[in-house]
Amino acid sequence: MPWEHVKQLIDMQTGERMRRSYPVQIAYEQHKVWAKQQYGSGAEYLVQTALAEFINKTKADGFDAKSPLESSDFMFRANDFPYYFGDGAEHWVMWCTKRLEPGFEAPAAAVKAIEQRFGQDVEWRYLVNSVEHQSVREISHAHIFIKRV
Repeated sequence: MPWEHVKQLIDMQTGERMRRSYPVQIAYEQHKVWAKQQYGSGAEYLVQTALAEFINKTKADGFDAKSPLESSDFMFRANDFPYYFGDGAEHWVMWCTKRLEPGFEAPAAAVKAIEQRFGQDVEWRYLVNSVEHQSVREISHAHIFIKRV
């Protein structure tokens, strides 16, 4: 999917689903089965491995899930199973220690975190899938689509 199409989908807030390439989708499906067998769920796999240190912040004394979002509430990871883009666009996941609402509008703290992580020389779009389309509902996250300019 070309970057211009990604921007149009997000900007128009159509809700049209983006897709992975066939080989990436197969790898994703196999990984979900493996994670469920090894860890009980995809979310538990993330909690125990890739996001372990980040998730531990939520268990620290003084952590308040209801406090306002701050840029430090986010962690970025390149998506291991990205949506298909044919022109160099990147698909990142922005994990959050607090609940993000589904939609296309990034909260101010998310904008700040994105700009801190990627700088000013990128175009980007933000998406939190609707609940029925979230593959990891237990850990709040947004999809960040990046095109370096």
